[in-house]
Amino acid sequence: SLSLSLCLSVCLRFCRLFESTDCQRNNRTTEGTHFSRQHAISQVQQIGSSMAEQQKDLPCKFYGTPKGCSKGDRCTFSHTCKFYNRSGCTRGDCRFAHVGTPSKKHFEDPFGGDARVMALHVAEAEDPIGGLEATKEGTLTAASLAKIELTRQQKFDRAVAAIARMHRVALCFVLDTTGSMSSHMANVKTQITTMLEELKRRGCTVESLAFVGYKDWCDGDDHCEVLPFGPEPERFATFLGGIKARGGGDTPEDVLGGLEKAAKLVWPDTAGTRVLFHMGDAPPHGKTLHEDGMDDSLPDGHPKDMPLKDLFALMRSKQILYFFGELNDLCKKMKQAFSRESGRDVEMMTVKANDVPSLIRSVTNSTRESVSLNMASVMMSRTRVGERKYTIDPTVPTAAQLAALPEIPATLLEAEMLFDVRQVGMDKALQKRKKLTSIRIMPHPFARGSIRFAFYGRKIFRAKGDMHNSTEIDYVLKEYATIASPVAAHSDLARYLTDLETQTVAAKFAGDFTKEIQKKKKGALQLKYLKPQVIMYKDPATGRDRILALERRFFGKVEMVKYTNNFNGVMIDAPDGRDPADWANKLAFVTAFSHFTYERSEARLLVCDLQGIEIDRSAAAAAATAPAGAGAAGAEDSDDEKEEIGADVLLLTDPAIHCVSGNWFGITNMRETGFRQFFSTHVCNEYCAALDLAMPRFG
Repeated sequence: SLSLSLCLSVCLRFCRLFESTDCQRNNRTTEGTHFSRQHAISQVQQIGSSMAEQQKDLPCKFYGTPKGCSKGDRCTFSHTCKFYNRSGCTRGDCRFAHVGTPSKKHFEDPFGGDARVMALHVAEAEDPIGGLEATKEGTLTAASLAKIELTRQQKFDRAVAAIARMHRVALCFVLDTTGSMSSHMANVKTQITTMLEELKRRGCTVESLAFVGYKDWCDGDDHCEVLPFGPEPERFATFLGGIKARGGGDTPEDVLGGLEKAAKLVWPDTAGTRVLFHMGDAPPHGKTLHEDGMDDSLPDGHPKDMPLKDLFALMRSKQILYFFGELNDLCKKMKQAFSRESGRDVEMMTVKANDVPSLIRSVTNSTRESVSLNMASVMMSRTRVGERKYTIDPTVPTAAQLAALPEIPATLLEAEMLFDVRQVGMDKALQKRKKLTSIRIMPHPFARGSIRFAFYGRKIFRAKGDMHNSTEIDYVLKEYATIASPVAAHSDLARYLTDLETQTVAAKFAGDFTKEIQKKKKGALQLKYLKPQVIMYKDPATGRDRILALERRFFGKVEMVKYTNNFNGVMIDAPDGRDPADWANKLAFVTAFSHFTYERSEARLLVCDLQGIEIDRSAAAAAATAPAGAGAAGAEDSDDEKEEIGADVLLLTDPAIHCVSGNWFGITNMRETGFRQFFSTHVCNEYCAALDLAMPRFG
């Protein structure tokens, strides 16, 4: 309206008498030239049109903000991103609409609409659904979509039932009952009720208890005392009270005999989690299972010992998870041998002499971890067609070893966050940006988690047009241990892109949460997520396409910590060596974050399964900086690669998100069941109060 007024004021200064040839001013207007009225109006219209076109290129300052643009389609300013189909939009939180064909810098995501539904189904299924039909336009018919959704819902219901079953526990104690163990036996006997109550408070129900006590061969053939599984803790305590702590000859004991007795018990079918908690202060007989120089009357083991390979194969067949309560340093070699044969790193739970809290903590943490491992196994069984086979090499490579690895050209994918998180879950994939890069990757993984292998590697950066100079940054590359269904070409890619979207959405929530909480509470922690990326390349060794997730590698003394799972688990007990008050504060902080995501998304989403590393003020700079030779972010990628590590940061990774739509966030999305489970154990705290978060009510 202002521009039109200016144009009209110009118009009024044209000569009004020129049209009737009555002008006596020597053919000159006040502007210096005569124009007809019609010509003047035409000029005004052209000026207004030109200014409107220029204005349309200017961004609307209200669109995409909480206030919003009230004019909608009538707004004369632009609501679209001008970079999207030119050079490519690089803002992960762009608030303008992405309209038209994306630039070549964008990755054409095959997983929108029906394609997302189908890809997720195939990724979750060992066998495809037959008889699916498509329309002339190539989309699935309504009947086919309904068939897929019904099948997925049935699998989802089975998974929920299986997870609920995983919280029903059968717990067997295996104890050395020689003279040196009398105080530990007494603690187990007197504290069994407390342990069961603590586990119940953590969402686990111990349905059945068993006990195996062992001494040594020199104490007679009946040196093992066995209590079969039963539900009564009083029966358990009475049985322990009748065992005398005595016997033993040389240093080793008949550990293998005790474990064999426990593995051969009839474990209850109703228990979805089976835990064997072993506690002793001496290793087994056999020089391969203890340190050199130990007094051992049976250096080659006893003839009746079950071979370790067979013993742990029996445990695996019965889905028994083994944990060891470490009382001293005599069993290190035993632990290494047990880890090799069990196929997983045996957890050593430290139990201090005459320290009842450490005993309770060890047993409850072992049980909770078993439940979490079994839950992960249930979720991954929905995608399992086969497993990748690698040899684990935990050796940390030197900078020279990494630099000597071959350089592999690759494509890097990143997800762009929708400006309004309420748009998430509407069956529209997040836009993906792509760029060309190069990597180096170790041939063997250094670790395996419950669902993925982890490899050391590097990403190589070059400035545009400079092929001679490069900078390298150390990364960790993660690959799914299970192989998705080969029925659909994109089924494996679907899992990685789903993870990419999940962590990108969680990162958006984390940024909003940190801004809000730091306004309300001075000195509050920062919450961040590692920048998620997916790398794709053709493996030079096999010639096959390979996909991995990519995250920055952090140096210094950083330890992965888990706070919650994706059901109802909160790790209440502080890990060994941690200040309980500090741990309780961090738990309150992260659970308030989950609550915040539910309320901020208007009950559409809930971010959970919170885990990561803690970086304090003194370690922040060191943790984010690679050592000499590892390089720093360079040239065109420097802005993308910066992890802005401030003071007192919880840097998280690998979240799960529950969502009202089952077509988002993969197999860890428990939908409304996940909402209910989280709030069934959540207790609002000072951070919830600071953000005015309210507990929801479910019908």
